[in-house]
Amino acid sequence: MVMFAVSSLFAQTEAQSENQHFDPALFPDGVTSITIYVREDCGRCHDMTQAFDDAGISYKKVEMGSEAVQQELDKKIYNALPVKGMGYSVRFPVVELNDVLYFRLANHHEFTLQFIEYMQKDE
Repeated sequence: MVMFAVSSLFAQTEAQSENQHFDPALFPDGVTSITIYVREDCGRCHDMTQAFDDAGISYKKVEMGSEAVQQELDKKIYNALPVKGMGYSVRFPVVELNDVLYFRLANHHEFTLQFIEYMQKDE
């Protein structure tokens, strides 16, 4: 048996596919639009939306259930990729803050807590 390592031409490089973290510096004028794409069977999605509800943060919830919604999200993710035409992976929930798309959260719980803290800082 012959074994060899192949560098995939169909995946983002490590630096380009890093897990995403909330970065308040991207929102100097605040967050005015929040959309959360969720899957019905996703515990992380439920945790995030419940935490936002408990914190009184308004958001638009989009259920992943139709081909049209999937195509819309695929297009947004593709447009957010640093290198086009290569593979990518998605972790739900997917969060869109203003025009910044978080589709590969490093830790949904940490992201949620940091974002809630950010949103409550001016209260």
